[in-house]
Amino acid sequence: GRLARRALSLNSLATAHLAEGQVEESLRLLHAAVELARQVGDLRTLALAQVNLGVAYSEKGEGEAASRHYEEGLTTFRKIGDQASEARTLYNAGVLRVQAGALVQAEEAFAEALELARRLGMKHFESTVRRQRAECALQRGEVDRALGECDQAEALAREAGSSVEVMLARLKRIEVKLSVDAGPAEDFALAACE
Repeated sequence: GRLARRALSLNSLATAHLAEGQVEESLRLLHAAVELARQVGDLRTLALAQVNLGVAYSEKGEGEAASRHYEEGLTTFRKIGDQASEARTLYNAGVLRVQAGALVQAEEAFAEALELARRLGMKHFESTVRRQRAECALQRGEVDRALGECDQAEALAREAGSSVEVMLARLKRIEVKLSVDAGPAEDFALAACE
């Protein structure tokens, strides 16, 4: 009804404010959207607002609050059976954990997101997750695994027909190679583009 549409509108407006860097206003609107969605029992809007609260708190630099809201959104998405949104939320939670240096927990979130992406045939998204797994491996000093993730990310991007994802996978591969070899960057750039 009308109140459910209002909750969704608050969520959308909050997202626009966040994109403009107005984090406090976005948080105010998102908290209102969560309360309204709860009142009317709109679980989809509730989950979206919870996840967007995670994004907003992440932008504000409040990792604990961001993580809590991602988890709440994840739980709600699971209740309604929205596995694609569940996968994206796991990915976002993983990225937040990488930023916090919690690489083991990030890897766990990425593994769950990857499994869902595989089951749902989300090859483009699977490529994105693989690039983040490469970043985790690189930060852990596991260069060979990072390169393998880059290769898999590129292959998936090709299958998905995404030239942008192919280039992002190649750029991640260059980054990994540059982290272990002090040779000229041009050599790596040329090799990655072959």
